[in-house]
Amino acid sequence: MSKRIHGVLAPVVTPFKADLAPDTERFVKHCRWLVSQNCGLAPFGTTSEANSMSKDERMSLLDALVAADIDPSRVMPGAGCCSITETVELTAHAVRHGCAGVLMLPPFYYRDVTEEGLYRYFSEVVQRVGDARLRIYLYHIPPVAVVGITPNLVERLVKAYPSAIAGMKDSSGDWDNTKTFLDAFAGGSCQSGSDFDVFVGSESFLLANMRNGGAGTISATANVNPAAINALYQNAKSQAPNPKHQGISKHQKSKSTPLRQSRMLSGLQHEHETASSIGHQTLERQQADLNVVREVFGSRKFPSMIAAIKQAVAVYANDPEWARVRPPLVELTTAKAKLLVEQLGAIGFKMNGIRRE
Repeated sequence: MSKRIHGVLAPVVTPFKADLAPDTERFVKHCRWLVSQNCGLAPFGTTSEANSMSKDERMSLLDALVAADIDPSRVMPGAGCCSITETVELTAHAVRHGCAGVLMLPPFYYRDVTEEGLYRYFSEVVQRVGDARLRIYLYHIPPVAVVGITPNLVERLVKAYPSAIAGMKDSSGDWDNTKTFLDAFAGGSCQSGSDFDVFVGSESFLLANMRNGGAGTISATANVNPAAINALYQNAKSQAPNPKHQGISKHQKSKSTPLRQSRMLSGLQHEHETASSIGHQTLERQQADLNVVREVFGSRKFPSMIAAIKQAVAVYANDPEWARVRPPLVELTTAKAKLLVEQLGAIGFKMNGIRRE
C-alpha cells in the first residue's frame, strides 16, 4: 500500500429499493461507470447517506464492489461513526480488502469535545485495528458534523502515527482553512517528514488546491460530472516548467556570441511565458465551467444536493429508481425535477455512457 490515492474521488450516491434497502446492483453499476470516467470511489460519505445506513449494509456493499473486481486501491470508504467499536470494525474490514484508505469522521454527537478526547478516539481506532496497511484520511466537515479537525490535532496524530494518518478531506467550504493545512502539512511539510495529503470537499477549490500541493478532491458532484473534474485535475497536475525552457544547451552556448545567447534566452523566456499564460487561461476556464455545474446542483431551490444528484442520475440513466432517498431526506418534487433538467440543459450538461437501456 505504498502508492497513495490521489485525484478525483466520488462520495458515491447510494441507490435504495422501494423498501429502502441498498440496491447493490445499481450501486455496483454506478461505481463501474465512475471508474470508467477515471474517478476514484469514496463510498459511505455524506453524499452516500452513510449515516442513515448500518455498518452491515456498508460492509455488504464494499464486499460487492470487491467481488465485482473493482480495484480496491481506487476505493476510500467512509468509516467514521460515533461508536468506536463500529468505526474499528468498518476500518478493519476496509483494510482487509486492500482499500487505499478510509475516510473517517470524528465522533460527532457530543458538542464542545476537547482536542484530547478526539486524539484519544483516533488513537484508539489506530491501535485496535493494529495493521500497518491502515491509512486514515481525517474528515473535516464542521457545517454538518459540528466537531472539526484542528491543525494541532493533526500534528499530534501524525507525530504519533506517521504511517496511519495519511491525510484529510476539508469540507469546511473555507479556502483559508484548507490553505492552513496545506501550508502546515502537505508536500512533506510535516515535522515528522511524513506525507499528508489534503483533498478539498468541493471541486470549486480544486485548482487552488492543486496549485498549493493538494492531492485532489472528494466531491459530491463527481457522481455526475467526473470526467470534467478529472480533466482539470490532470491538467493542473501536469502544469510544470518544460525542460526545454530551462536554458540553452552547452552546444548552443559554444556556437553563440554573448549577444546571441542573450537574445535566445529572451526568446525562450517569452515563449515560456506565453505557454504558461495559455495554460493558465485554460485551467481558469475549466474551473469556471465546473463551478457553473456545481452551482446548479447546490441551488437552495432543491431540498438537498444529494436529492438533486440522484435525480440527475435518474434522468440521464433513464432509471427513475435512482431518485429515491432515505428519510429524513426527501426527493425532488416533479416541478423541482423539471427545473433541474431545464437548468442542466441550459448549460449543455451531459452524463455520457450512463444511460440504462
